[in-house]
Amino acid sequence: MPPTNIRIKVDANGGDDLAVVIHELLHIIFYPLFVGRTDSTLEEVCIVGLEQYMFTYVTKSHERTARWRKLIKKKLDEHLVDVPLEEQVDRRKEDARDKKRGG
Repeated sequence: MPPTNIRIKVDANGGDDLAVVIHELLHIIFYPLFVGRTDSTLEEVCIVGLEQYMFTYVTKSHERTARWRKLIKKKLDEHLVDVPLEEQVDRRKEDARDKKRGG
């Protein structure tokens, strides 16, 4: 405890990667405290408050912020899948699906 096989998905449009990672890590750290003891709204309120505090703490130091961002980038790059350009632009599946739907 806590679980060690955690995967955090970071959406490029979901805000600052650092804030998102801090938020999700806090869920993991405090999981034993909240599970079965509070409702999900109270848990989220507590986590958001701690996230804001931790984000402010981390970003007060340029060196600390750089270390966090470097580690996050390293983890993201480990799971980066290189998709060939031909596959990125191929729309045959979407076209077939649209045609099937009558569009």
